[in-house]
Amino acid sequence: MATAFRKTGISVVGDAPWGTHFCHFYETKQDLLDTVVPYFKAGLENKEFCLWVISDSDLITVEEAIEALAQAVPGLDRQLSDQNIEILNRQDWYFERNVLNLERVKNAWDEKLKRALARGYDGMRASGDTFWLAEKDWEDFFAYEKQINDWITDQHMTVLCTYPLAKSGATEILDVVQAHQFVIARRRGEWEVVETPELIQAKAEIKRLNDALQRVKEVSPERTLFLRYGVAVLSVTAALIIALWMRLELGQQSTPVVVLFLCGVMFSAWFGGFGPGLLAIALSLLAIDYWFAIPIYSLAVDIREIPRLIVFTLSALFVGSLSAAQRSKASSLRRARDVLDETVQELKRTNQALRTENADRKQAEEKLKATSERLRALTASVQSAREEEATRIAREIHDELGSALTSLKLDLASIRRETVDSASDTDLSRLREKLETMMQLVDQTVDTVRRISSELRPSILDDIGLVAAIRWQGEQFEAKSGIACRYDIRLEDVDLNRQQSTDMFRVFQEAMTNILRHAQATRVDISLKKEDNEIVLTIRDDGRGITADEKSGRQSLGLLGMRERVSLIGGAIDITGAAGKGTVITVRLTIPRKP
Repeated sequence: MATAFRKTGISVVGDAPWGTHFCHFYETKQDLLDTVVPYFKAGLENKEFCLWVISDSDLITVEEAIEALAQAVPGLDRQLSDQNIEILNRQDWYFERNVLNLERVKNAWDEKLKRALARGYDGMRASGDTFWLAEKDWEDFFAYEKQINDWITDQHMTVLCTYPLAKSGATEILDVVQAHQFVIARRRGEWEVVETPELIQAKAEIKRLNDALQRVKEVSPERTLFLRYGVAVLSVTAALIIALWMRLELGQQSTPVVVLFLCGVMFSAWFGGFGPGLLAIALSLLAIDYWFAIPIYSLAVDIREIPRLIVFTLSALFVGSLSAAQRSKASSLRRARDVLDETVQELKRTNQALRTENADRKQAEEKLKATSERLRALTASVQSAREEEATRIAREIHDELGSALTSLKLDLASIRRETVDSASDTDLSRLREKLETMMQLVDQTVDTVRRISSELRPSILDDIGLVAAIRWQGEQFEAKSGIACRYDIRLEDVDLNRQQSTDMFRVFQEAMTNILRHAQATRVDISLKKEDNEIVLTIRDDGRGITADEKSGRQSLGLLGMRERVSLIGGAIDITGAAGKGTVITVRLTIPRKP
């Protein structure tokens, strides 16, 4: 199979040839999604049929996988309806009547690939997770992985197997490495590679060149038929002339005739092959019979000469065979050396190209990372400045404008008292009405000032803390919207710094605003608790449920702001929804350690 490199979508891997079977160890659910989602996105963009086998609902459900992929792949619904990608759970793929059936799985891989190629796809891209794998099934599954590794070599298929680090011991990790071409790992957003992609690509190139070496034919020009057989005639003629010259001219009766003619046969077979060697043997027998056997100068053979001729014939056949075989072997070695030299040169060029490409990619990643860090720092600075400005404005509105309005109300009250005795009853009634109206307007303005000040920066957040601020905001939401709020707050307070408390509160505010605007909910469940060393805030509504397009659309700036705020304080946010079952927003923030 000719080597065809495909985009894997995984930055640390780059491009990989068909027949790649590699493994990914992940630490968190997000690490898994950060690897598998771009992997399948690249497959869909490059005309490959995709199959994603989800492990277990305890880790991720099929619905969650679809939602995560929809954020990266526009129009995923159409891809699913066109059956360009299938997302299955492990029960449907690995099990038959609740019994693990790996033989059926191997046949299913083959059937899926054949069907994909028949439908016009370039090939197939697959991934299966092993979170479900039990210790009792490990030996059988490892054997199955090795079979897949051998089978996939010549297939238009790429397979990524994913393993959770938390459930993999040292022995299991070694087994997995042996059963795959290479292994990558992602831990808390950082990549690790057991074997470099450049080496994998070099191995694939070596395999391609080895295949070419096995198929190579004679590349050097063949000696012509006339030349090969002509040399045989000349060799025997030369042996005859030398033998006659030594006997007749030099008078040597013990001329080594057999040796001379064997040399002619050997040279003929070495130069022209076994056919010319046979011709040289036949001509040598005729020459020996006519010139050197009894009766001399005759083709008749004395019976006493027959053993001599038989021995010569057998010796000549043996010498000719060896010479022909040596020629064939030498020719093959020359061709192999030429191909090997070409292979070495091509590998050098490939290696240099890979090194250059890798250095460009690393530079781009470093620049992108630096730019992202600068943007993130800028965003944090803007957010911080905005909060500081909001705090200042809220303080000034509350203190100065609120004070002025209070003074105005007191003055109006004083005016009302002073005019009671100095006006007629009619004028007094009209004046009292105007004063009452003005005082009501002042009260409304004071309430408005307090509301605006609270929205800019709720003083309760600074005075009492995040827990009280969340409960207060929920009560304000319930009073404004009529949507019931239920609380499951198991903390008295949380030890967060000012920036973390502010961003957590703002995320909560944005979530409640989205519920009011879009969710069509009748109830909101608010949970705030501590899990291990994390603060977990969960907002769950019973509304229509957020869609994948809404989560990834250009209008979802509120969600983008929520994600950015959580990222700035080192947290993680997960937003899921199901039609008719509401939306769940979960924010996790690691509690900073005290020095």
